[in-house]
Amino acid sequence: LIGSGKLPQPDKFTYYYPDLSLTRIKHPINQTTPATIELLTSPYIIIKHEAFSWLRDKNPEGYVVYYNQPGDSVDEFVYFFDMLSTYQILTEGKPIVLRHCHIHPNENAIHHFERAKKKYSTDWLLGEDERLFLKIDFDKTDKIVVEYNLEQIGMEQR
Repeated sequence: LIGSGKLPQPDKFTYYYPDLSLTRIKHPINQTTPATIELLTSPYIIIKHEAFSWLRDKNPEGYVVYYNQPGDSVDEFVYFFDMLSTYQILTEGKPIVLRHCHIHPNENAIHHFERAKKKYSTDWLLGEDERLFLKIDFDKTDKIVVEYNLEQIGMEQR
């Protein structure tokens, strides 16, 4: 995403760690904070980025969310919107790019996503749906790598 101008350079984004009720990261979160194993194996990886420029385009502050769930139902996405609202990401009104990256995505995931936006806004947003949901984009990840070259990632046998 960095090479295509959809995400800024690494010094302009952080992995988003919401305040958790049982555990939390023990140090301040900034641009040098790496992704933990808990984050990498979670159903959502949330990246918060600052405003940045790419070529002649100016991109506002926002979020990129890697969504690692199949997208099998409307309720799955309603739950996701509720989670974003709980973490006060949805209600900030900043752009959110949802990148669907499940190994076996449901072919109707985009339709479930759109129907969930309508359902969630009807049930919970009371007229705020346009302000909040117009800034959310659904993007299907083109390629998912499930095999790793251990030598390239530094995990070769010694």
